[in-house]
Amino acid sequence: MKKNIPFLLLFFICSVLPPINAQSNIKNKTNLLEGIWLFKGQKTSDKPEMGFVPMNTGVLKIISSDGKFTNFTPNPYKIIIGTDGIGHIESDSIYIESVKHSVIPSLIGKDNRLIYKLRDNFLYLKFFLEKNALNQDVNIWIEEVWEKAQMPHQYFSETIK
Repeated sequence: MKKNIPFLLLFFICSVLPPINAQSNIKNKTNLLEGIWLFKGQKTSDKPEMGFVPMNTGVLKIISSDGKFTNFTPNPYKIIIGTDGIGHIESDSIYIESVKHSVIPSLIGKDNRLIYKLRDNFLYLKFFLEKNALNQDVNIWIEEVWEKAQMPHQYFSETIK
């Protein structure tokens, strides 16, 4: 019995500790994307001469802790949901959005494979778009930049203006 004690102790420790593996690392990375992201601009492969084009459209992407995402655009009259679904990180550079609803019909029911990079408060996404919202062939690469919304450290009356 004394010979079995180290083995039993090791077995007990391994059974109580949470698993440490690639899946748990990926889950932790998915949580890094959680939050509210403001669309800052884009670059498209069909207009390389334009480079990165800053945009102040008010488009937001909300990613929740369970992976649900919603992209929406506020305007003076209503808020339009452009795309929603479930997202997950597949690797250190691939983020998959499984699209449930979209204003781009060709995306509905598809897994949209995006190359992603996080740097400071910015999320960089790159993806290939076959068809636009009118279902016309476009076949272009799109690179987007999103900035994560942050709670201000101090409250100033100018913050809410």
